[in-house]
Amino acid sequence: MRKFKVVRPTDQIAAIASGGGALADVAETGLDRPVPSCPGWDVAKLVLHVGLVHTWAGQSVRRRAPEAVDFNIPRAPEGPSRVAWLRDATASLVEALAAAAEGDPAGVWRDRQVTPGFWRRRMALETAVHRWDALGAVGRSEPVDAPLAVDGIAEVLEVLLPYSIPSPSREAALGTLHIHCTDAEGEWLLAVADGRLDVTLGHAKGDAALRGGASGLFLTCWGRKPDDRPEVIGDTSVAEAWLAIFGW
Repeated sequence: MRKFKVVRPTDQIAAIASGGGALADVAETGLDRPVPSCPGWDVAKLVLHVGLVHTWAGQSVRRRAPEAVDFNIPRAPEGPSRVAWLRDATASLVEALAAAAEGDPAGVWRDRQVTPGFWRRRMALETAVHRWDALGAVGRSEPVDAPLAVDGIAEVLEVLLPYSIPSPSREAALGTLHIHCTDAEGEWLLAVADGRLDVTLGHAKGDAALRGGASGLFLTCWGRKPDDRPEVIGDTSVAEAWLAIFGW
């Protein structure tokens, strides 16, 4: 499958820095705030999650190891000190990515050898989602920038969704799904055959479609329910089956 041109590396690094900073700013207002988009989580747990993945990715880039590495990640502090710990983890990740050479080995992700470019993209998108989660904890809803969101949809379909495809015995309920961004270039057709996800770029008619802004579609693909959630067109049962895979 042809890939979209990725967001510029400098923009990805900037998204990590701004997203981690926004989460830390929310945490300064109260670690015990519930996070509506992550049932059972409070801001302290969201900070813990993002701080750990930033630490893991940063160490992966710094080690320049072609194989999986067991990291010695210190225990995150409790209470207000956790906010400073997150800021340090984000800053360390940004520093590591900015200094890395594109072709360096950077560890393994799900049995796949990766480079700093993988982590730069992965962390920019992970952080964008959790920035949105954090802002929701203080009653704010800000869309993800469209170029980043389009790349985020592509990453879900290329990297994450293939691990969630149901067994062949349940494929019949899926049908085909068309995803259509209305505010940026981005269209995909999803189908499943023999337990394998098939994604085709471009305009096509599916049994159902999700149509809307890139930010709303990106967040929907991450199992979130944003205010600007996409319009469902066509067979609603097919759309609902795909939304269930996305985590709705």
